[in-house]
Amino acid sequence: MASRNEPKKAIGTVNSSEFFVTLASSITFFILVSDIGRYIPVIAGLIIGGVIAAPIAAKLCMKANEKLLYAGTGALLMFLNICNIINYFQV
Repeated sequence: MASRNEPKKAIGTVNSSEFFVTLASSITFFILVSDIGRYIPVIAGLIIGGVIAAPIAAKLCMKANEKLLYAGTGALLMFLNICNIINYFQV
């Protein structure tokens, strides 16, 4: 988005790449965790939440104003990074 691509295209590209990151993380998780049965409810919750949230996010991105998407994304990134800085320094 910093290079002024369309927000819809940038968000779609990020969502596509997140799939592969999630796949690699899941494979690693299954390999490293020996007692997988204990985590089935957590895994199912993440899968169901992702399946529900993805189409909603896609619809919102199609209908939202481009400037609103830029502002919302920037505000969210700043908020999350400020929280991380506060937690890091334990302020």
